[in-house]
Amino acid sequence: MRLLSRLGFIQMGEVMAVKPDGAPRPSPDWELEREAWEAQRSLPPTG
Repeated sequence: MRLLSRLGFIQMGEVMAVKPDGAPRPSPDWELEREAWEAQRSLPPTG
């Protein structure tokens, strides 16, 4: 969650996912806005 937040993603809510055994479970729904994506693309590579 911290990594997604640092990359500019925003938690928009939850969706219901289905586990392999068929049981439902809430799963966070993350979105990345275009402005955040473009800002990340313009940064020089690190590492």
